[in-house]
Amino acid sequence: MKDGKCSVLYAVPWIGSGTLFSESLCSYFYRLAYLHRVAPSTLYRAYVVPRLRDLGMGTHVCYQIQDGMGLSADSVVLRCLTDALVELTGVEAIRHGSLQGLAALVGHSGLAQLKRRYCPTCFAEPRLGWYGQALWEFQAVKACPLHDVRLVNEVCSDPTVRLAPSQRPQLYGVCRQCGSIGMACGAHIPIKADRTEIWVAREVGDLVAYVSGGGQLSRERLEAGLAGCIGRFRSRTALARRLHCSSAALVVGARGRPSLSVLLAVAAHCEVSLLSLFRGEPLPSSTPLHSFSLPDRVEPAWRSDDLLEGKLERLAEKYRALDICVESGAAVCRKLGVNRRFLARRCPQLWAQIVTAYRNHMAAELERSVELKRVRLLAAIETLSCQREDFTANAILRTAGIDGWQIFEMRKVLRSLLCVLGERGRYDGVASQAGRSGASARA
Repeated sequence: MKDGKCSVLYAVPWIGSGTLFSESLCSYFYRLAYLHRVAPSTLYRAYVVPRLRDLGMGTHVCYQIQDGMGLSADSVVLRCLTDALVELTGVEAIRHGSLQGLAALVGHSGLAQLKRRYCPTCFAEPRLGWYGQALWEFQAVKACPLHDVRLVNEVCSDPTVRLAPSQRPQLYGVCRQCGSIGMACGAHIPIKADRTEIWVAREVGDLVAYVSGGGQLSRERLEAGLAGCIGRFRSRTALARRLHCSSAALVVGARGRPSLSVLLAVAAHCEVSLLSLFRGEPLPSSTPLHSFSLPDRVEPAWRSDDLLEGKLERLAEKYRALDICVESGAAVCRKLGVNRRFLARRCPQLWAQIVTAYRNHMAAELERSVELKRVRLLAAIETLSCQREDFTANAILRTAGIDGWQIFEMRKVLRSLLCVLGERGRYDGVASQAGRSGASARA
């Protein structure tokens, strides 16, 4: 607390500040609400929302922050939320522990994990208590750097105990279904993580320890770090080809922010540490990793011709195996898993085959439909001939049982049918009467 002022809320200390076990902002907020014996939503509406409004945040934004508290929040929203919590509690460690400096540099998409995760060994052997670590909220992190085991989701495995919604605790490390401390109901068997997962956890852990301890990050330093890694290749495009991503993903500035996965891939292929890359001085990593695959990898456009030909051959084989000649080109592309423009540009023969097959199918269906209409009208004409009634277009359509919107289609078929019958010398009276009725209708 500064200047002798008393804080409105308890000055709850931040856990693990300056270490890779630094607490997450969401876990801190839940602990703060628990110590005041109120629900997190009540604490949020009573104290945080008014201060966010004083900072100029709109009402519609204020009520969306609670769901995206932490890494999943936008950098501007995260900064406003952090300032409000510092003003309420007087704990300056919240500014660095919230990782707002990191959230302002990397891309928002794919940064945070939506579901809660934890390390079963950390909860079985708590060092600083049961709380949520900021490292567990990163989507790229799938292992614990201390125990080298994979993280697991917070899922209750005790179906016999179910607490009422009003009794469910909102603390990290406590099951929200049965209330067991340290997620003892899970009984997860620790699974050994592989080398790549351990490397990612340690690199991101070093970055979290640096930022939560007060380390300063800036856009200029990150640009300098990327420039040093790009200098080992011919150009930015060459490095992007090596990483199987676009060159725009390596740009830091007003046009965009690189994702954490791309920066991890750069550090792995250049064999530098992730922290040194952010600090602008790429240094060799203590545990170098020669490859790191990006999630949701997209096939780049610069692929060589032999790989492209192999992909097109596989698409042709898949098309022949599906036997979907009766569907449109868009539907076929959806089943093949490719873009329609890509298929039309890269493989015009296969695209022409798909379009021709669909057109032939539609022409055959149209011919079959017209033939059925002709048979139906001929049966109506035979009926009227036997009953010796007036042969008019309306009488023929009425006898065939055609009404509604089908009349417009059947009139065209009836007109062509009567012309054919007139040329063959049959039902001449029918044709003349239908012609006279049609002329009177037009008049």
